[in-house]
Amino acid sequence: MDAVELACESGLECKKTKEEGPSKKQSKVESVSFFGLFGAADRTDYVLMFLGSVGSFVHGAALPVSFVLFGSIIDSLGQLSNNPHKFSSQISQVKKQH
Repeated sequence: MDAVELACESGLECKKTKEEGPSKKQSKVESVSFFGLFGAADRTDYVLMFLGSVGSFVHGAALPVSFVLFGSIIDSLGQLSNNPHKFSSQISQVKKQH
């Protein structure tokens, strides 16, 4: 274990204690650009990223499409409440349109 963080109590400052040993190493984390993340990607990775993007678009569009569909059905409910036979045929037509 390289570093241990003590819990702070009553607003006192916490200090890190390090174990001193012969194999004490400090590593520097290098940052990589956004496009550098894809430097090692091959054709399979690009296909999977494309399929994942298309899937996320479809998943994101599902809720607004269902809102439009159910909104149309509710509109037809309000207009056709007096005639139940027209009501069922109108719901079938709305369902076919979307």
